[in-house]
Amino acid sequence: MELVKAMPDVQWIFYGDKHAVGKERNMEWLGRVSIRDVIRRSHLLLRLTIHDGYPVAPVEFLFSGRRVITNTPSMPFTTYLNLGVINDERGVELKEMVYREIRKAMKEPPLHPDHKRAVAHYEEMLSPEKFKKKVMRMVEDAEKKSKN
Repeated sequence: MELVKAMPDVQWIFYGDKHAVGKERNMEWLGRVSIRDVIRRSHLLLRLTIHDGYPVAPVEFLFSGRRVITNTPSMPFTTYLNLGVINDERGVELKEMVYREIRKAMKEPPLHPDHKRAVAHYEEMLSPEKFKKKVMRMVEDAEKKSKN
């Protein structure tokens, strides 16, 4: 909410529980609508989570050509923010870092410049056949290591 208040010129769209936080003039709660509706109305996705084993929303945004700012490491074609330890002492620094990245992304076109490469990368990851082969290689490697 502090970012929403600090950036009154940015229209914030939230997906999910409308009663989670307050209300400002520059924010809109979409509730539980189609993710396509959210993406169509968005310039970028800001997704900062404590834990996300396999973040689907960022992949959906990337498939749609939108930019993604996230603290999920190892997600190609996204802007990674290393939040580190979150505490009161770092609060101001973290807010400024997020603020800068949003401002930077808002100056750029919404379509990600590497959209086609991002789609190809994530399609390969999501292919059941290729995923199964990767898992089997990982199992074989683990078995070889345990034998040594």
